[in-house]
Amino acid sequence: MCVCCMYAMQTRVYAQAMATNPIIWADVPDPDIIRVGSTYYMTSTTMHFNPGVPIMKSTDLVTWRTIGYVYDVLANNNNTNLLNGVNMYGKGSWASCLRYANGYYYVYFLSYTTNATHVYRTTDIENGPWVGSTISRGMHDLSVIFDDDGKVYSVYGGTDIRLVELTADGLAIKSGGVDKIIIPNAGSVAGTSFIVNAEGAHIYKINGTYFITLISWPSGSSRTELVYRSNNLTGTWEGKVVLSNNGVAQGGIVSTPEGKWYGLLFRDNGSVGRIPYLTQVTWTNNWPMMTAPATLDIPANTIGISGIVTSDDFNYSAPVKLHTAWQWNHNPQNSYWSMTARPGYFRSTTSRVDTDIKLARNTLTQRTYGSTCSGVVSLDVANMKDGDYAGLSMFQDKYGFVGVKMVGTTKSIVMVNASSGSMVEVASAPLNQNTVYFRIDGNFQNQTDKATFYYSLNGTTWTAIGNTLQMSYELTHFVGYRFALFNYATKSSGGYVDFDYFKIGSSITNLLPFATTAAPIVLLTAPTANQIYTAPATVSITANASISGGTISKVEFYNGATKLGEDATSPYTYSWTNVAAGTFSITAVATDNTGGKTTSTAVSIKVNAPKGSYGGTAYPIPGKIEFENFDVGGNGVGYLDNTPGTSVPTPPAYRTDEDVDIETCTDAGGGYNIGYATAGEWLEYSVNVATAGTYNLTLRVAVEGDGRTLSVAAKGVTIANNVPIPSTGGWQVWQDVVIPNITLTSGTQVIRVTIGATDYVNLNYMTFASAITPIQLQAGWNMIGCPLEGTTNMQQALSSIWSQVETVKDQDAFWDIKNVPALNSLSTVTWGKGYLIKVNTNCTLDWIVR
Repeated sequence: MCVCCMYAMQTRVYAQAMATNPIIWADVPDPDIIRVGSTYYMTSTTMHFNPGVPIMKSTDLVTWRTIGYVYDVLANNNNTNLLNGVNMYGKGSWASCLRYANGYYYVYFLSYTTNATHVYRTTDIENGPWVGSTISRGMHDLSVIFDDDGKVYSVYGGTDIRLVELTADGLAIKSGGVDKIIIPNAGSVAGTSFIVNAEGAHIYKINGTYFITLISWPSGSSRTELVYRSNNLTGTWEGKVVLSNNGVAQGGIVSTPEGKWYGLLFRDNGSVGRIPYLTQVTWTNNWPMMTAPATLDIPANTIGISGIVTSDDFNYSAPVKLHTAWQWNHNPQNSYWSMTARPGYFRSTTSRVDTDIKLARNTLTQRTYGSTCSGVVSLDVANMKDGDYAGLSMFQDKYGFVGVKMVGTTKSIVMVNASSGSMVEVASAPLNQNTVYFRIDGNFQNQTDKATFYYSLNGTTWTAIGNTLQMSYELTHFVGYRFALFNYATKSSGGYVDFDYFKIGSSITNLLPFATTAAPIVLLTAPTANQIYTAPATVSITANASISGGTISKVEFYNGATKLGEDATSPYTYSWTNVAAGTFSITAVATDNTGGKTTSTAVSIKVNAPKGSYGGTAYPIPGKIEFENFDVGGNGVGYLDNTPGTSVPTPPAYRTDEDVDIETCTDAGGGYNIGYATAGEWLEYSVNVATAGTYNLTLRVAVEGDGRTLSVAAKGVTIANNVPIPSTGGWQVWQDVVIPNITLTSGTQVIRVTIGATDYVNLNYMTFASAITPIQLQAGWNMIGCPLEGTTNMQQALSSIWSQVETVKDQDAFWDIKNVPALNSLSTVTWGKGYLIKVNTNCTLDWIVR
């Protein structure tokens, strides 16, 4: 054989396969990408799934792994918890912005669930912890630039692109900073009529020029990538279409260490979702022109889809940290699922009654992927209850599932198809054993978008059941279809099932192996979640850490992104001393002998200020007390609120660190009021009663409906019990309720107001006024009796007329302005005694001590 033939053969054998588009055939929309050193990081959108905003990592732009998430749960309210008939489907977190600046990794995104722009940052993108805050302005599809002059800006919006200046730390809008539209009608460079004019901004500064990439969708065309550029952020911008290729658009651009440029965009691809494409960038006349070739100039992905999805045998050790491929539908209900109650199984227990899988809690999901995929589960159903459903779903708004239905004591296998918008039980088969296997095959090739359903009684022989689900990408959920492991009750809670495994692959004959976990395991054992301290506090932090087949080299303790200390010896502890009042997020980071790290689940604690008056000064009585200015000290000390957080849909920025429900008040004078006050809850107020005596208490209240009451106590003694609060006709329709003749002793004390047996009374303020009738005195001598309790300094008792008083006498002593003060023998007045008072003019004595 000739040498040239040998060389040709070797070239064919060893030629390296090249990457192809899409680089991930799964739902990874709205990508934003950065490079730090030689490592690329990407964020994406997962809407209503938690944990949320995945962090993905690559070293070659085509091989991606999910390494973590920005948050465990976005918020804790009815929408995020699937409570009271509401949800956050299609909302949650939207298109995120990922940036690295000043030693911090930042993630920004808008949530249409919380109606706020969220900011998270960390110094360690791979291990966290992430510390979150919010910007009150909603910024749709925002992108942030940390400019080289130290200024920070956000661009955002649809159609008209707006620029707003942020503070230097990137955490808030800068007061008085730039805030203006910089690109009006941004889609105009692509057409004149649109399905989507322009949105999805990504901003960069490259060699002194600012660039903003956008997506536009002209009518009669496909999604199109635009770029605008300018030498001045607030100056003139010029735009250009840089890619119009089969709908590939929207995302970020990035350079390699070698100076090549790529775009990471996505394409709508039917029911599998919105899938990422890598575009090649060529700079032409300082424009980043893009192509989206089928074959790229980068070597192929070597791990396939296994960095995004995984088979799982649920063989976890405590503390459980799920594989990053898993996400819950909405917030998980952690006390109703377990990986350790039966080791090697995922146990799901029903906590309530629901009518549909879309309402069920603790549904555990993974993405589907193309062009075909199969999902398989093994399920033990021995402990289901009457009315329960459990199994495997192809999950989106118009879902299908194969599972077990229990009626009475009889179990059957059912296939449900909800493609019509309603749950339809298409087929059933008897089940006379406790272990059953389910499988769903998805076909996304050329947007076929069909799913077929199977069951097995032995795990090897499969029987088709029901009909084919025609999958459709519905904007109500705004995500691709997912495999979902579910269990829900329709009659009574408490039933449970055990999933032995979940397997996923391109087909039933090509399933991925079970994931292996070799990362450290770390669990905070102290403090406990939501533990409360009083400042200055000492917080003892303790963690357990372990690893299979390795050693733990250290455990570091953090408050948010701030390191508190570390310990290299078990038990791992740290004592945090002199902690001031505030709310803190504590985590532990375990590092093994190879450098691998795991961050514990964060534990939130609260350090309350010592019990005392809000603002530091006790309210004077007589006087007015605003109900929202209850004592400091926290829940159970300055107040009792039985529902952590706030129930107010849009709470004002006032005392937001407290659990009390504070609303914006529309009563005369504005300000705030207490709302959502429920039975048994109470508020306390430190007061200073100038004079012991009788007072009229006026409560400013708003109530819709009858039957409400409240009680008032002073120094722990009830002074008004179950006072009726009549309906005022609305929750912001305010009226006075007067409680006459309240008896108070003098001095500093605590007033407590307690809600009665019926929920909900809105409270604005209360006033204490003297209940003693003022006396009209004539110029000259007047005979009066003293109504003040106990003995009171005479000048204080007569303070309302003191400048008019000449002489005061009782039967034994006198006080006379004409006498030398040392000769006056009367200095106090006493309850029940009579006095002669001479005044130099007509006046009114109101007996209020001033």
